[in-house]
This record gives sequence, structure tokens and C-alpha cells, in this order.
Amino acid sequence: MKRYNVLLSILLSITTVLLIISIFLFNARFVKKVLFKNNIVDTVYNEIDKDIDEEIFIDKDLLEIDIIRYIDNGYFLNVKGKIIVNNENKYEDIYAKHIKLFNKYKISKYKGLIYILTFIFIIGTGVIFILTKNKHKIDYILLISGVLDIIIYGVIFVFNKFSPSELIIVNTLLHILLAIGVLFLVSSLVLINEKRIKKLLNCK
Repeated sequence: MKRYNVLLSILLSITTVLLIISIFLFNARFVKKVLFKNNIVDTVYNEIDKDIDEEIFIDKDLLEIDIIRYIDNGYFLNVKGKIIVNNENKYEDIYAKHIKLFNKYKISKYKGLIYILTFIFIIGTGVIFILTKNKHKIDYILLISGVLDIIIYGVIFVFNKFSPSELIIVNTLLHILLAIGVLFLVSSLVLINEKRIKKLLNCK
């Protein structure tokens, strides 16, 4: 019985992470709302400015348009440099690097694969839950999965190597994962102590 609980807990945690990526990271409307609420244009501008020793000028309206186009295009876009130094367009590679959030992780390339994996894990986890309904304990599964979600949150939060602009969206996704982990923990504790709670509330 214990092995079913552990297996399902791991599958539930993996499925949770994949769902968060599929539903939120690849949701252009959600991502843009989070980014622009946190002044993404100024953040990207400051990152670019730190990488260049010369006096630069960037039209922030054009910068905003490129960020929007990049997100709307599923984290893929060929951009032209808009960094102006002495009336010349320069540093196209630096401009593109900071516009293309998560580009080094090639998420546009793996987007389809992540969707497929999410679907497989949802179906697979559901089928295993059904097949082991008399062998697993949902309270302990939620407990273990909640702990795993919080551990994943902690590891990514401590060891992340994201840029300041990428952190805006990553922190939001991590908070969603943390909220789910805490919800699982609370639910498991309620289920484990169900009899005590009923007795305390004088429920029959």
C-alpha cells in the first residue's frame, strides 16, 4: 500500500508542475498581465543598460511592442536591434537576449512536448488512481505530494538562475505551486484527523 501512496504522490506533483507550466506559462494573456503589472519594460531596459558601457537610447514603446509580440508568438520572435548609440542601431544580440525571456531554455521548441507530457501524466495518474482505489490512501498521497511541491518550490527559489525579468513570471508560478502544496497539506491533515475534528465539533 505504501508504494502506491508514494508513486501517486510523485505522479501528482509532476502533474501539478506540468499543469502550471501549460496553463500559466504558455498563457500569453496571463503572462503579459503579470509582466506589465510589474513594469517589465523598465526591468528589461535596465538589464540592457547594465550590459552596455556606452550611452544608449531605446524607445520604450517599441520595446514594449517587441515584448508583447514575443509573448504572443509563443516565446519565439526574430527581433531587430533597437538600441541606438550615436544615431546608429547597435548591440542587436544584447537587445534580442533580453527581449527573449526564457530563450536559453528553448521553451518554444519544447512547448508541444510539454503539452503532450501534461496530457499523458493527467491520464496516467487518473488511471492509476482508479486502478488502485482500494489500495491507496488519498490523505497520505496529498500529504506527501504537498511536501514535494513545497520542496520543488524551495529548490527552484534558492537555486534559480533566471534573469530579473524572467523572475517576475517565475515567482508568480512558484507562488501558485506553493499555494497548491499548502492546500494539499491542509486537506491531508483534515482528512487524517477527520474523526477527531468530527468529535470536536460534535458531528455524528
